[in-house]
Amino acid sequence: MGLFRSRPRLIRTSYGYDPPPDAVAWGWTCTSRECGVTEAEVPRGGWPFACPRCGAPTDPAFEEPFKHDARGVEIQHLLAEGVEDGGFTANELFVWRHADALRRGDAEEARRVRAEFRAARAAEGERGMMRLGYGSFMIVAASRDAGDLDAAADDLIFWLDSSSGEGLEHDGGKRGACRQVVSAALEFLDAPGASRHPQAPAIRKRCLDLADVAYSHLLPQQQDRIIQMRQEAARAGGG
Repeated sequence: MGLFRSRPRLIRTSYGYDPPPDAVAWGWTCTSRECGVTEAEVPRGGWPFACPRCGAPTDPAFEEPFKHDARGVEIQHLLAEGVEDGGFTANELFVWRHADALRRGDAEEARRVRAEFRAARAAEGERGMMRLGYGSFMIVAASRDAGDLDAAADDLIFWLDSSSGEGLEHDGGKRGACRQVVSAALEFLDAPGASRHPQAPAIRKRCLDLADVAYSHLLPQQQDRIIQMRQEAARAGGG
């Protein structure tokens, strides 16, 4: 007869998330910003549990869907504290809100978040391109994975139209943002059914136009895929 192990007691986290009774943790995270260690091991005695490396308190690291809920509370906590990270946490709030809306099936809220994020991109221009590129990538991927190819395509075209392959030689942020949008376009075109989407030809053309300028700065696997796309376009055009 097997031994029954009770689930370790979870606690309110340092950032204010109160896990429900059915919440499950897969490990722990040190609350010290200087340490920040995460381990995939649940303390046998539950919490409170001190980090064995630095002695600071630890928070449970949650499994989904509790991980998603906890991260939303953590983002709000960090922003309320005035975290200084170049706007990455503020950017992640858009990503989280969009993912949360899709989880809840709230299409109107998802559209609202996408519109707000576009406005934020337009307001910042080229500032923080890598950070905003991450947000765009995650929002497009979430829409695509949720089966909303219209939303994913719409955001992709907006992103491609605001991207440039110029001045990448001495700007790592621009290079990263360029690679992100190319990856997003390629992943969209490879998604089930996306190649037949009405916006697919426009996405393909914009991606190739960007690659014409930025080709030497793309990753090798991206370059290979661009070559393949050009060959396919040439065959389709009969030349």
